[in-house]
Amino acid sequence: MTAFPAYADPAGQQGVQRFPMHVIPAIIVVYACMLPRELTVSVLGIAFQPFRIALIAMFPLLALQGLRLQVRPSLVDFLVVFAAIWAMIALSVTEWVISALKTGLAEGLNFFLAYFAGRVCIRNGRDFKAMIPALIPGLVICSSILIAESLSHTLLLRPPLGRLLNFHAEYFYDERFGLMRGTGPFPHPILAGVFLASFLPLVWYLVDRPHKRLLGLLGVGGFIFTLSSTGFLAFFASIGLMMANFLQRITRMPVFIMLATVGIVGLVAVSLISEGGLFSFLVRHLTLSSASGFYRLAIWQYGGAEVLAHPIFGIGMRDYTRPAWMISSSVDAHWLLITMRYGFPYSAAVFLTVLSGVVMSLRGTSSPDEDDRKVGYAMGFSLIAIMFTGLSVFLWEGVEIWMTLLTGMAVSFGQYAAGWKYYGAYPATQAPQYPQRFA
Repeated sequence: MTAFPAYADPAGQQGVQRFPMHVIPAIIVVYACMLPRELTVSVLGIAFQPFRIALIAMFPLLALQGLRLQVRPSLVDFLVVFAAIWAMIALSVTEWVISALKTGLAEGLNFFLAYFAGRVCIRNGRDFKAMIPALIPGLVICSSILIAESLSHTLLLRPPLGRLLNFHAEYFYDERFGLMRGTGPFPHPILAGVFLASFLPLVWYLVDRPHKRLLGLLGVGGFIFTLSSTGFLAFFASIGLMMANFLQRITRMPVFIMLATVGIVGLVAVSLISEGGLFSFLVRHLTLSSASGFYRLAIWQYGGAEVLAHPIFGIGMRDYTRPAWMISSSVDAHWLLITMRYGFPYSAAVFLTVLSGVVMSLRGTSSPDEDDRKVGYAMGFSLIAIMFTGLSVFLWEGVEIWMTLLTGMAVSFGQYAAGWKYYGAYPATQAPQYPQRFA
């Protein structure tokens, strides 16, 4: 480990800067989320994607790390455990036992392990800030592949890798505005767009060195070549939150409260005036393709009917009932699909878990430490953007793991940030150890 000059921590003590080694498992998981599904290993009919392999392989280390770092339990943890168990219970009601074990147990473990990894890998804001620059090379590589694919009108990574590894998969080809929608290592251009765009607040707030920040922003900017309206949605949601934060800081006015008030009034007005209601208006005006937008509207209409008919355990893995002209059975809405599959208890637990991550991360914005304030905004804004995209896309595989991992880190950071709010100081075991040098 590399040592740096001493610094003063909030308690006035001197320390030596060392890279927080306990964040390395989280870095590995994020990089595993960027690996193509062609690297999946199948054992007894169960698919072990790269991120699942990483989470399972590192679980003993993560458990020991949680004990060593004295991670304090949170009420949010119980929501996660409940959701992980309910996924298997719900499928055991709607599917055969084997399917419940394969899918329900796998999904529940994914959710629990990703959250747990986030909880035990972050102690404070400095840990998280040290982690972000280490992810920039991965973002740049993903964006470079997306750009090359879009301009060459050829999928350059996954199909050749699939042929090499004898992995059979369906590949998505689509063009918009004369460019092909790049996929990169992700299952779909939409997921690539959401994943990269979600890093905008993290890079902007937490990378201080100009050349690294520029490189990080270039890595984020590759989302443009997915030509995904959902990617742009995540990007502009982040931009809007960051601009509101900037205005609030320089004007000292309650900008977020004012914007929320205006937004609510505007949404009510659109609901009353617009033909077809609010959701129809958003679909018709906020998507790059009106055809895909109206199809999503139909998904909510008929998928929502299934949810209301099966609110507790959902419908399992079967297709939802819909008109014959809706050929595809895909559901482009994360929160709708998990409710359809596992019922309201599961989706409510997952939604409240992520929402708790947002609320707890924003605790840090009242900290006297500037780095903690930046981390609070970065975590909160990134999670809000991802949650928002869940209304128009199903967040599966690596993107879902990334959202859950970030939620776990936000909960741990929120516990740490609460020290200043309630005690006037950080707990001794969580005092900041790593200054700005890493950014």
